[in-house]
Amino acid sequence: MKQLFVIPLVLIAHGAVAASTAGLAVNGFVTPPSCSIALSGDLNVSLGTIAAGALNQAARTDLAEAAAGNLDVSCIGPTLIGLSAIDNVHATTYFPGASDGKYFGLGTDSDGNNIGNYQIYLDHPVIDSAPGYMTMSTDNGSTWFSVSGANNATLLRGAITTTSSWSKVAAGAPPSLLTTVSVPMIIRPMIAPKNSLNTTVPINLNGSATLELVYL
Repeated sequence: MKQLFVIPLVLIAHGAVAASTAGLAVNGFVTPPSCSIALSGDLNVSLGTIAAGALNQAARTDLAEAAAGNLDVSCIGPTLIGLSAIDNVHATTYFPGASDGKYFGLGTDSDGNNIGNYQIYLDHPVIDSAPGYMTMSTDNGSTWFSVSGANNATLLRGAITTTSSWSKVAAGAPPSLLTTVSVPMIIRPMIAPKNSLNTTVPINLNGSATLELVYL
């Protein structure tokens, strides 16, 4: 991460008599970029009441996608930033062994069975008041690519090495310096097969994720 900073120089000369040495003090401060992240809208995304009879018996059931408000980022100046995610209940996803982290868990039923999972899409960002593009890296920023191409969306992932970011140039291009970005979030949930759940009692869906800014 590169950032400009000012180094004040203080030259110290002693008296009017010629000297063989002079003192030089070099002072300065390197401060990290200052950006803030906020989620607008209802942070408690409700998927409503799902009738057990509507679930597929031996296959997963894809539910209707739900809007999760906007993710808004504001910086004090042009900054290279990205976004990472942590699934606070990843062990409860229907695909707990998925290494790419694109599935987020929905908790467990009364018998401890994994209920299902959801995916988080970031779609059509606005960067510095102009339409922008999503981009993603799965190798800590060494290379960047587009997840959905012309759809200009990216699938937020909870994998440690994965970072989502924004470009003013094109989907999949390296991240751009930006001051503000706003991007809608879409939740796409699914429920595990009915025969893997205890549907004789109510099942509470309980997903939880943490989003974190990354300075690139």
